Amino acid sequence: MAELQDAKTSLPGKVVVTLKAGGIFFAIANIICVAMIVWGYLAIKLEPKTLQVTGSARKAITSDRVTWNGRFIAHDPSLVQAYEQIKVQAGKVREYLLSHGIAEGDIKFSAISTERRFEQKAILPSAPADGAAGRSEDRGQERPTLITTEKVEMYTLSERFC
Repeated sequence: MAELQDAKTSLPGKVVVTLKAGGIFFAIANIICVAMIVWGYLAIKLEPKTLQVTGSARKAITSDRVTWNGRFIAHDPSLVQAYEQIKVQAGKVREYLLSHGIAEGDIKFSAISTERRFEQKAILPSAPADGAAGRSEDRGQERPTLITTEKVEMYTLSERFC
């Protein structure tokens, strides 16, 4: 029985020593982690922002390859008119590239992309049905509801070239 009594009285002393050792371990680990973060931050911030170039060029270089990318867009309420506009623009781009030495086979146009924008109508909120025609400040806070109809308002056609 005496041994059991001694174990109970010495247990808190062991726990305190363990907590102190654990606390010291975590404090040192925390200091090391903060030091690593600060070292990494300073290494990035203090890195010289210079560029060194060695060598020289003695001859002008003419490139034999060019890559141009572009896009042209047509907006119109009529799909037919928008298509005609896009075809006129494609012809102008083709003529320009051909006049500047680009071979016909090197000019590529993508398929025409078509987007439709539908008409939207605003539905105003109705007056309250309980006869409280209301205060003007109550009606001013309600917003109209936008409803998208099936009527096409505008066509947007686009075509890419490269």
